[in-house]
Amino acid sequence: MSTNTTENTIPAGYWKDARGILTPESLIKPVDKERDALVKAIVERAKPLQQALRDFKQDTFADIQALVDLSAEQYGATIGGKKGNVTLYNYDGQFKVQRAMQDRIAFDERIQAAKELIDACVAEWTQGAR
Repeated sequence: MSTNTTENTIPAGYWKDARGILTPESLIKPVDKERDALVKAIVERAKPLQQALRDFKQDTFADIQALVDLSAEQYGATIGGKKGNVTLYNYDGQFKVQRAMQDRIAFDERIQAAKELIDACVAEWTQGAR
């Protein structure tokens, strides 16, 4: 028996598709097997690069923040928080580095309740209006 990346086991001679359906290996087309092998090989080659990029990004953000802090200190400014976009150019303008920060907003079930309350208010406030 072989095991996929989850805790489920896949019986020998079967492949599990993206929907979780088991398919006998004999029914899988050769081109689908080749595609699967290629994708898995590419992902394995990308994993070390992913970690290297993660480390590079973390170090780069820290370096940029240190420069922003130094600049603020030299001008006697107080900067609130670590968020904000920054664009840095090298002296001759040949290279540009941008730090773009984005807040990630996630909504849960409470957004639906808030929408209902807002809709009720709007309906009340606009009652009789054209």
